[in-house]
Amino acid sequence: MTHDYERLRVRLYGIDTPEKGQIWGKEATAALSSQIAGRVVEVVVEDVDRYSRQVGIIFMGDLNVNLWMVSRGHAWVYERYCVLRDVCRDMSLAQDKARAEGLGLWGLPEAVAPWDYRRGKRR
Repeated sequence: MTHDYERLRVRLYGIDTPEKGQIWGKEATAALSSQIAGRVVEVVVEDVDRYSRQVGIIFMGDLNVNLWMVSRGHAWVYERYCVLRDVCRDMSLAQDKARAEGLGLWGLPEAVAPWDYRRGKRR
């Protein structure tokens, strides 16, 4: 919500989380909700997508929530759209570490990247 209590929907910059019907989708949603629900956050809008949706990085104090999602194994780095060099490098390093440690979705042998999942559903 904004200062005027307007509810905002923001797509998270540089990451892609599992879809609702996909393995780890509910867990990723719950993780994000438990991290930010009811809290004051700052959204740095980095882009507007082709559907006119804001795409941003969420900060809760010094915590980059987008990076946190990747570092806990709740999201993939969306390399196709992640172009901010330092931000994307940090998220890629966090993803490599989460994968090596088998955190979150990386502990599941059947985990499929959301973009591949969506492509399969369209066929």
